[in-house]
Amino acid sequence: MRLKGPGISGRGGYEPLCLGCTEPVSSEQKCSSCQWPLCGRQCENNLHSKYECDIFTKNLVKELKDPFQYELLRILRCLLTRERDPPMFEELMKLETASEHRILLESQSKAVETALIFINQNCKLLEYDIELIDRMCGVVELHSQVTGMYRTTMGIYSFTSKLMYACAANTRLVEVKGSNKFDSKFRIIVVKPINKGEHLTFNLMETLVPGYIRTRFLKEYYYECDCELCADPTEKGTYFSAIKCASCNQFSKEPGDKPKVIENGYLISDTVQDLSSNWKCMNCDNFADGESILRLLDQIDDEYQLFRRQLPSKSLDENLCQLTSKIRMYHDNFHPNHFFNWRLNYLYMTLLVDYVHSLKYPDTWESLRHVFDQIEEIIHPLISTLLTLKPGATLAKGKILYDAVRALWCFIQWAVIFGNAQSFDKHQDAKYFYALAAETIGILQFEITATDQKLISQIYYMKNNKTNIFERLKHHSVIAERKEIPST
Repeated sequence: MRLKGPGISGRGGYEPLCLGCTEPVSSEQKCSSCQWPLCGRQCENNLHSKYECDIFTKNLVKELKDPFQYELLRILRCLLTRERDPPMFEELMKLETASEHRILLESQSKAVETALIFINQNCKLLEYDIELIDRMCGVVELHSQVTGMYRTTMGIYSFTSKLMYACAANTRLVEVKGSNKFDSKFRIIVVKPINKGEHLTFNLMETLVPGYIRTRFLKEYYYECDCELCADPTEKGTYFSAIKCASCNQFSKEPGDKPKVIENGYLISDTVQDLSSNWKCMNCDNFADGESILRLLDQIDDEYQLFRRQLPSKSLDENLCQLTSKIRMYHDNFHPNHFFNWRLNYLYMTLLVDYVHSLKYPDTWESLRHVFDQIEEIIHPLISTLLTLKPGATLAKGKILYDAVRALWCFIQWAVIFGNAQSFDKHQDAKYFYALAAETIGILQFEITATDQKLISQIYYMKNNKTNIFERLKHHSVIAERKEIPST
C-alpha cells in the first residue's frame, strides 16, 4: 500500500505544490476543473483525479493557501479510500494512531477540529464522523514519510509503517524512484547482520544526535524508545551527551608547573528517556537539574546554528579560525566525544577538505602533508563514534566517506605534482582511493535526492579526472614559476 500527497515546502510557509506530482508550481498553474495547484494536464489523471478533484469541483472548495491545507488533503485521501480503494482503507485502519496521547494535547484537538470543518463543511462529506476523522489525523501524523526529489511529498507506506522503531536500527529506508515521477517506493536496506527471529527496526533520524534530542523528537510521535542505545545513559560508552563536572575538573598547579585541568568526572543524565531527570557526576556527588542543563545545551546549539548560517558570508580562513576557537572552548566544557565536539570536528574536517581543494600552491610538501594528516586524524574518530552509535552503511557514514574520498583524491594528485609518485594510479594509496569511492557510491546510490545524486556524480568525476589540480595550476601559470615540479 502506498498513499501519497503534497507535504510542506522546505522553504517554510505556504508554497503552491502540484496535487498530482507534488512538485512546486507557480501560482498560475491550476487544475482546469477545481482550480487547485497542478502542473498541467499531465498531472490530472492520477491521485488528484482519483480522490479529491471531483469533490473540490462540485462543492467549490477553495484553496486555504496555508501549509496545513496539504495535511488536510492527505487526511481527505485517507478517508476516501473507504469507498475508492477498500483494501487500502483496511490497511490504514490497522495502523497505530496514538489517540489516547493525542487527545490530551490542545494542539491536536484543534487540528482534528479543523479537519472536521474541512471534511464536513467545506467538502460536504457528512458521512465521515469525528471518530474516523480523528483516526486518520493520527495515521497521517504518525506514518507520513518525506519522499521525492524535492522533499515535498509525504507518503504512507504500509510495510514500513509496521517496522519497529529503534535509534540503533538494523535497517535503513531508502526511496526507490519508479518508472515515472508519480511512482516511488521504499527499499529496506540491511545495515548490519540480523539474526533469525530478530525484529526489523528503522530510525527516522539519519543525522547523529544525542539522547536528549532523540527523546524530544520521539515524544512528538508519542513514543519512548528502549533500544540498547537509549537504555544506556553513557550511550554505549561514547558519552555523547556528557558534560564536564565543575567540581571534579579543577585547575591544579604543582610547584614550578603551569596550571592544568585534572579531568575526573562527567555529568550524564540519569535516564535518557526522562528529559527532567537530574544529571549526576560519574565520579563525585555533584549533580545538576536536568531542565537547566537542557536550557544551556539549547542555548549553545542556537549559537552553533547562527554560526552555520553565517558561514557563507565569511572567508574560508575566517571560518577555520573561528571553528578552531569553538573546538577549544567546547573541549573545555564537554566530553571529547560529546555531540557538540563531534559536530564541530565534522564541520572542521569538511572545511579543511575545501581548503586543500582551493590551494593554488603550498610552500612545501610537508606543510600540505600536515593538513592531510589533520583530516585523517579527525575522520577516524568521527567514523568510530558514528559506527558505535549507528552501525552499518548509514547515510551519515556515506557523507563522511565522501569527504574522505575528496581529501584522498586531492592528496594523491599533490603527491604526483611534488614528485612522490609517478602517476595517480601508481601511488600507494590509489587502490584505497578506488575502494573508498566504491564503498561511498554503494551507500549513496540508493538516495534519490538531488544533493546525494550530485555527490555520486562528483565521485565519478574524481575517478575519471586524476590530473585536475595539475591542469588547474598549468592554466593559472603557477607551474611555470616552480621549476622543481616534475612533469606529469
